Amino acid sequence: MIARLSCVHYRLMSSKRRERAAASALARRLGKTLSKENMTKAYLVGSGIASLSAALYMIRDGDMRGADITIFEYFHQLGGSLDADGNAKDGYLCRGTRGFDYRAYPCMQNVLASIPALGAPGKTVNDEIHAFCDHFSIDTKTRLMADGQAVPVVSYGVSARDQLAITRLSLGSEASLKNRPISDFFSEAFFSSPFWWMFSTIFAFGRWHSAQEMRRYLHTFIQNVQDMDTLHSIRSSVSNNQDSIVRPMVDYLRKQGVNFVMDTEVIDLAFAPDASETVVQAIVCMQAGTRVEIQVAPDDKVLVTLGSIAAPLDSGAWKLWHTIAQGRSDFGMPAVFTSQTDKSTMTTCTITLNDLEVYDMLRERFGQEPDVNRLTTFIDSPWSLSLIVPKQPWFADQGPDTKVLWCYGIWPKGIGKFVPKRMEDCSPEEILTELFSLLGLSDIPRLVQKTICRKSVLPAGHAQFLCRTPGDRPEVIPEKSRNLAFLGQYVESEGTTYTMEYSVRTAQKAVYQLLDIEKPMTSTYHGMAHPETLLRAARAFMR
Repeated sequence: MIARLSCVHYRLMSSKRRERAAASALARRLGKTLSKENMTKAYLVGSGIASLSAALYMIRDGDMRGADITIFEYFHQLGGSLDADGNAKDGYLCRGTRGFDYRAYPCMQNVLASIPALGAPGKTVNDEIHAFCDHFSIDTKTRLMADGQAVPVVSYGVSARDQLAITRLSLGSEASLKNRPISDFFSEAFFSSPFWWMFSTIFAFGRWHSAQEMRRYLHTFIQNVQDMDTLHSIRSSVSNNQDSIVRPMVDYLRKQGVNFVMDTEVIDLAFAPDASETVVQAIVCMQAGTRVEIQVAPDDKVLVTLGSIAAPLDSGAWKLWHTIAQGRSDFGMPAVFTSQTDKSTMTTCTITLNDLEVYDMLRERFGQEPDVNRLTTFIDSPWSLSLIVPKQPWFADQGPDTKVLWCYGIWPKGIGKFVPKRMEDCSPEEILTELFSLLGLSDIPRLVQKTICRKSVLPAGHAQFLCRTPGDRPEVIPEKSRNLAFLGQYVESEGTTYTMEYSVRTAQKAVYQLLDIEKPMTSTYHGMAHPETLLRAARAFMR
């Protein structure tokens, strides 16, 4: 495609030849056509599901051309924290994985219903996920383990006092909960109850996290309380989130002409000097060590994903947020989410088994197919360690004798039961030793030697749950903004809570408001609005 610098209004920060070459190369990658030069352009920073959904909304509901949309990505792979990579020989890697509940994800389903499935003519990604889940369901029999043995969930173990606290937390106002941790509301016994072990590890909560977020989760997911021990209501994508969700979205957007600019870090935004309005005039990028400034026309739109579950705290989405928030209170307080790594760090591991020995041991331990069991939490683990066995195969190129597992620890300060270190400080082999010991397996050194484990330390793994006050997360559209919107987990959006659904909803809100789209927002789901759901949850709490 033909590119013109005049279409994207580049101004180099220096006259050096290499910077001119870099600007020209970046212009060519944007692929702007010579026609319709006065059309509104959109620039999206970050390629997570929020940005991908925003691009879809712009094309589908805003009648924008794909060629007028550019997505900048700092990482080498698209999809943000919905990443997946690797092979059987070197080991597979997912930094994070997510299940979902159909009822609580209407925005996500609305987007995926517009995305053609790969390799399934006539079907959408939404169709594909529904068909998969119609034929495969989770039926966990070993939700909790201790001392290498299953712990039956006979009772949720929630006292009458703590049941009342749950009611008060759910029915109280969110304003009354600002900057208060969950631990303020419950007895010490509550945090060793089967309910807390299940709830906290399904959603990755710590007792030190925000009571506001727990309240939002109870409102959105109260329908899941009744089967937290079996996980019947949890659904998943056909394979890992990258292959099942991100790749089809990217394929569709590319075919619509959307420009993806990889390995490019947006380091700053330049604003118009008029303090009465917030208007982005330029986007400052670093590409291959070269600083380039992209001019933004008055009618163009800029959408920025703030923060990231997976990104380092000193670069990418976090660094940009810190930079643009300086001196702008309406842009939120990123330091609230980056200065408490002792409360936000999460460590995950992707485990590749290239024969069936360990998998067969899991089958014996669980008394069923491991991927049907799905999620097991070790209540004797100081790391608050859990093991997930996804439906196999989890990667498209997995052979029949290769199995992939995933484990995660949500207590950053915990010292292992068998390996006396924090999980984040352990080698992959030490984490396997701890996991296999908690499972009660034998001949552990040999099993560790034949297993591939790839570890990820996520300093902001659950930073979105940290205690906060109003204003710490900015609005999707800052009050004085004319052409800037924020996306993702670290903006305020009503109606749902931290999930893929939350990111997609921020995208819909941003696009509809920036483009003046006169369509109603997708309705949200609140389990607490349904009396029969509340009754079933109450019965579960009283078990």
